[in-house]
Amino acid sequence: AVSLEHKQIVGYEGTRRTILVVDDEFSQRQLMNDILSPLDFTVLTASSAEDGMRLLTKYQIDLLLLDLNMPGANGWQAARDIRQAGYQQPIIIVSANVRELDKVASARRNHNDYLVKPFMINQLLSKVGEWLSLRWQYKASEAKASVHEPPAAKPAAGVTQFKALKSLAEIGYLSGFVSKLNDINNNYKLSADIARELQQLATQCQFQKAIEKIDVLIASGHPP
Repeated sequence: AVSLEHKQIVGYEGTRRTILVVDDEFSQRQLMNDILSPLDFTVLTASSAEDGMRLLTKYQIDLLLLDLNMPGANGWQAARDIRQAGYQQPIIIVSANVRELDKVASARRNHNDYLVKPFMINQLLSKVGEWLSLRWQYKASEAKASVHEPPAAKPAAGVTQFKALKSLAEIGYLSGFVSKLNDINNNYKLSADIARELQQLATQCQFQKAIEKIDVLIASGHPP
């Protein structure tokens, strides 16, 4: 798979694709929509496996993202029911519990891949791109860069970036926070652990804890 670590994706070639997100948590559905919609995906969301199945029968779905732990039918059961109904679209199971992903060996044949929460945006896009066989389109300035030029060293994320991120957390602007965090991660040096922690706090709508973490980063003396 192509590494997306240092490339900013702006879209993909070909016809518009439709992704169905099934998750009982509103913040997780919103997060997926905020990441995928700007890249020209049609994103349909459902809060339960039952609602997801209804959407699957009504629309032409290209890929499914199923949360593992949901009340009622969980991700394993939803994937099984989808396969038994004759649907063969790629299914990616999403879970915060790595052990659960390997727990039921018989369930593995019903899904194509898995994604562990909290995930980085490039991890999600890498899997979506792989299973939909997409050719990504990248930001023009990066596409024009000479292949003979070594990549420029990224400056360290500093006070200016963290204050901008904090202002978005203070108003609870989830999509703006995630977008800004992704921008910082693409253009500045930022610890993967810190980026993952901040994204996890935001997607769980724990903005106060995110603010406290950002305050620590600001106080630690990062250069502006």
